[in-house]
Parts: sequence; structure tokens; C-alpha cells
Amino acid sequence: MKKIYLIALSSLGFLFATQAQDVHYSLYGEAPSVLNPGLTGVAYDFRANVNYKSQWKSFNSAYKTTAANIETAFKHRKLKAAYVAAGFNFYSDVAGDAKFGTTSFNGNFSTIIRVSKNSKLSIGLTGGATTRKIKEDDKLTWSNQYDGFKFQESFESGEKNFAPGSFTRGDFGGGINWHYSESNLYISSNNGTRADVGASVYHFTTPRNSFYADGNDKINMRYNGYATVVLCKKGSNFSIAPGLIYQRQGTTQELIVSSLFRVIIHEQSVHTANEKAFAISAGLQYRLQDALIPTALVEYDKYALGLAYDISLSNSSTASKSKGGFEFCLRYNWSPGYGKMLGISNNHTTNSE
Repeated sequence: MKKIYLIALSSLGFLFATQAQDVHYSLYGEAPSVLNPGLTGVAYDFRANVNYKSQWKSFNSAYKTTAANIETAFKHRKLKAAYVAAGFNFYSDVAGDAKFGTTSFNGNFSTIIRVSKNSKLSIGLTGGATTRKIKEDDKLTWSNQYDGFKFQESFESGEKNFAPGSFTRGDFGGGINWHYSESNLYISSNNGTRADVGASVYHFTTPRNSFYADGNDKINMRYNGYATVVLCKKGSNFSIAPGLIYQRQGTTQELIVSSLFRVIIHEQSVHTANEKAFAISAGLQYRLQDALIPTALVEYDKYALGLAYDISLSNSSTASKSKGGFEFCLRYNWSPGYGKMLGISNNHTTNSE
């Protein structure tokens, strides 16, 4: 029985692909282009992220996802009523024994409008191309290769019109985001409360997604909704960051509830470079009926390192030995994160929120 279970899981990457579901992360706050193109240029005037995730390491072929995102705002000034931002993102995913790969290149564009002293409304679009490829189709297994007792590699698959190789499709999406920030300090012990609430839709054109010559499978549209908040009492170095993310694609859905506790060790010096911004966050996320995710984030000066580990709680935890996925991210933003005054005059471009 265990062998049958492993055979089924060895083909999971291909089966997952035919259902046309997107990759997912645990550190969504550090992968904004995956969540909503409307987040481009909202919280940072310049930001670059690199993400890596490995799943199902208890099996022979771990699922590996690598991603990168870069974004910049144009002519953003402290009191400017509206501005625009653009970005570029890339991800590459390899899954299962057959090395099913997905590579995506997309550009993002957003318009950010200041609707009040402390809030902005942004609308973003994303578009690009996605390539899917099966590198080792001889490693695929099929149900008719099981004789009722065990897997028979010598049996022919009997799959007709199956054409392994690669194909590329265009893809588009969009979203809207409302951002609130109490002050022009990105975050500080004196005034750090902020919030983001938004929704997005990916795969507007539901592009065709099949390795069969006569296949009509399409990538389902993915719908996202989220709300994230940082709550900070004035004069305190402590804050709490609860969050809620919901995603649905076809019949698959995902709900993540999170809460991180942040401590600001010290803020960036406003007038000198002697003190570097330094903060540590730690907490838990829960993916409903799937995983418990311990999460940590260390921010120092212009850099941040995030770590997360998915502890599987789903029905597959017996075979996976409850080993889910390790994920880390690196972030660089142009300006240090804490206590730096921005947009001093209309002649200076701000560096972050």
C-alpha cells in the first residue's frame, strides 16, 4: 500500500499541472507580485525581492520554486496627489519526478492615488508569458500501468495524443489595493500603524494549458482577497501584525490566517548614519486544514531576511512525515525601514512609505 501511495505522489507534479493551479507561498508579504499587481510601488519606492521554496522533501523529488521581483515608483513625492509605478517579476517552478517546469515573466504597472492625508488607492495590471515544460516524460506513470496488485513499468501507458515538450502562453491579471499609513515614517515606534486591503484576479484570458494535441484544459482564473494590518501603540517599540489571505482557483481554495509579533530594536538615525534600523518579527500562520507555518522576519538597514516552514497537517502528512516546505526570502529597499523622514520638499523624491 505504501508503494502505491508513493507511485501516486511521484506523478503529483504532472497531475497538479493538468489541474492548472498556481504556485503558492507562505511569505506572501515578501512576494507582492503574486498577491496583487496593485501593490506595486505602494509601500516602497524601490524594492527587490528574491524568494525560494522547497516542498515535499521527504520524497525523492522535492518541488522547488524560485522567484524574483523588482519594482520602482516614478516621481513620487510626499504631497503628490498621484503617481505611477512599474515592476518586473519572474518565477520558475519544478515539480515531481518528471521535472514538470513552469517559467513565467511578467511586467507590472500601477497607478497610485492619494485619497486622503493617510491613505492611497492603487490599481495595477500585470501581463507577460508563461512557459510550461516536461523535461523527463519517461518518468511519468499512468493508472493503466497498475495491474491491480503492483505497478508494472513494462506496461504501455496507452495515452494517445500526448505530446511532451513545451509551450508558451500569454497571461494577464489585475487588482486594486487600499493602503493606510499614519505618517510619512515607513514604520517607527512613534507612529507605525498601517494597513492594506485588496483584491485581485489573475489569468484574465484563461490560457490553454495542455500537453495533449486535442486537449482543451485551461488555466482557471485565480481570485485573491486579503487584509493585513500593523498595529502599533504610539511610543512603543512593539507591534502586532495580523493578516488574512483568501485565494480561489477553480475548485481549489486556500485560507491563511496569520499573526506576527514585531520588536523594533532600534530605529534609523534621522540625522546621522550611526544607528541602523533593526527589527525582528516572529509568529505563526495557519493554512486552513493544511499546514501550520512558523514564520520569522529580520530587518536591518535596507535589507530583510524572511524564513518560514510549512508543517503539514493535511491527509498527506502520513506519507510526507509531516514535512511540508521550507521557504526563505531576501529583500532590499532603497531606504532604511525605520524613522527616516521622507519627502522633505517637493524637490526630493521619497524612498519609501
